[in-house]
Amino acid sequence: MRQLLFIIFICVLPSSGHAQAMLTVKPDTSAKNETGRITIKADSIYYKDVPIGIFKKKVIDKELISIVIYNMSRARVAEVTYVTGAENWTIATPVDQNKMYLKYSEQDALEGLFSFLVDKKYL
Repeated sequence: MRQLLFIIFICVLPSSGHAQAMLTVKPDTSAKNETGRITIKADSIYYKDVPIGIFKKKVIDKELISIVIYNMSRARVAEVTYVTGAENWTIATPVDQNKMYLKYSEQDALEGLFSFLVDKKYL
């Protein structure tokens, strides 16, 4: 037999003398960010039609792609490279000096990259 457990905290506010009930609820994490929510217009990045950043893309020696991504405050949030034919993007984030790899997908290359950065809270 399954039992449900609800935890209710009662807080008494000193100024009012009234009891207030607070229910702790686990957040819904089932809704993941979808690549389709990211759109690109020129060099601007949009999430759910709201601008969240800009990017500068350079092709170096026809084999190396370099992308620098900035948030709306113009702070650099990621430096990304991709070598033609490679399996992964290489992502460096200056704010925490982290280096990550993301599987490259030709179908949604930039959208997937920006979606990843939104999921990781860099954008």
